[in-house]
Amino acid sequence: MRQRSRAAALLTATHLFAAALQGARPQPAYPRTVRRAMPDRDDEAPRSSHGASRRAALAAFSLTTVPKAARAEIGPDQEYNLWPALPVAPYSRRKTIRRQINDDVWVFDQIIGIYYVHVPIRMTVIRGETGLLVYAPVAPTKECLGLLQELIQQYGPVQTIILPSVAVEHKVLAGPFARKFPDATFYVVDQQYSFPLPLPSLWLGLPRRARPLPRSGSIQEGFVHEVLTVKPGPGSYFQDVALYHKRSKTLCVCDAVLAVTAEPPPILLEEPEYRRALLFHARDDALELVEDTPTNWRKGWRRIVLLFNFFIPGAVQADIGLGPLKAFRSYEYGWGGWQPV
Repeated sequence: MRQRSRAAALLTATHLFAAALQGARPQPAYPRTVRRAMPDRDDEAPRSSHGASRRAALAAFSLTTVPKAARAEIGPDQEYNLWPALPVAPYSRRKTIRRQINDDVWVFDQIIGIYYVHVPIRMTVIRGETGLLVYAPVAPTKECLGLLQELIQQYGPVQTIILPSVAVEHKVLAGPFARKFPDATFYVVDQQYSFPLPLPSLWLGLPRRARPLPRSGSIQEGFVHEVLTVKPGPGSYFQDVALYHKRSKTLCVCDAVLAVTAEPPPILLEEPEYRRALLFHARDDALELVEDTPTNWRKGWRRIVLLFNFFIPGAVQADIGLGPLKAFRSYEYGWGGWQPV
């Protein structure tokens, strides 16, 4: 309990530190959030002073949505052949959206999910004084690397890569990504673990050159960071890295904070096969086929958010054996045509 309290205090201090530096009110964001400091929104409605300090502390963790984006259709450039290492959606078909946040910051969104609980997974690229820093790598598809190469040509090489989490969904992508940039310094948080057997980092897909990230300090000019570490139980850890870029006043975190919007994240709307998750959760009846409309996208997204945040895995029951075949009919929103029961 004492260790958890210290960790919570550290995270709170990090929130307040960022808020003091930025002094901006937040805009909504998606999971895996990044915030840039910008002037207050002109169209924001007045708010009461109650809870102002909390809003200021959370200002560091919301994302300004900008119209600029770079994308391509799903095809060979979006294929990711290493998906069996963690067989979750979207499996091999991993589209990437790149968004520019300010002059120094870009985010690369892909999706991740299971049982149609699909959410964005995000990589952040920041232009430093001497090169690019990559925070929380995503799947290194040809499309993703091509979008990153455009930044490399303008702003210099990838100099630093950070794996800020021990979570498997981040760890399984960081190793393959780091191998695409052998000259970059690759840092990982220091409490990597595996279950049920402890395995060496090399067996977890991390290259030999991976270095433990110092708990506090600066690993590249213009950046400072703090590592949050919590030990929730025997044999496991939670770690997150609060990384601050001084010039752009940008603070990155990985999983410590979650923010959502009323509208579905753009990555979930890019392709009809991605929108299936939204339509699946927009149903009011088990076999209902809802229309592919913005209203149902919003309805499905809000239910995904509720499921993602408030339902534990034990509350989900699904027959993935032969049971769904008993209906002897396909179901459009089912997994491979199988009817969920």
